[in-house]
Amino acid sequence: MSKLGLTVYSALMIVLIKHHGGTHIWNLTRKQAESIYYWFWIETIVYGPFIFFTKLSILLLYLRLLVPTRWSPLWTTILAFIALLTCFYIALTCVKIWQCDPISEAWRRNPGRRCINLPFLLQASGMFNTFSDVFILLVPIRACWNLKFSVRKKVAICAVFTIGAM
Repeated sequence: MSKLGLTVYSALMIVLIKHHGGTHIWNLTRKQAESIYYWFWIETIVYGPFIFFTKLSILLLYLRLLVPTRWSPLWTTILAFIALLTCFYIALTCVKIWQCDPISEAWRRNPGRRCINLPFLLQASGMFNTFSDVFILLVPIRACWNLKFSVRKKVAICAVFTIGAM
């Protein structure tokens, strides 16, 4: 699912560039600017589910590799985090779709339009994404330190997970 999301996201970026993306705003007609804003709006909607499924696949892999029994603290923590991610990305996607009233104002950009504060939304979303990325990075490290291996082997196993996060 993550690979499909990456393909769709990349295709949308190509379409955005073909519709004058990257051209300075002063060199665009109003119609060209609307086209850029439209494709950017579509891209921001697709981004959330793409990132969600990527993080979900990593967390499900952690469940399979690191949690031998259900109802352990790590199992509960990972499932609670999956539930948090699900709620966040559903809400984020809905807010991005209906960010303006009417929806078409998201790309038309008429004066006096009624929209949410998009820069604030994107900043809050970025902060949550950073938090969730750090959490996903730290989960296997905590699990590795509970293994009955030498410190050297624990560090090596943690290094494998850390390199995968890069």
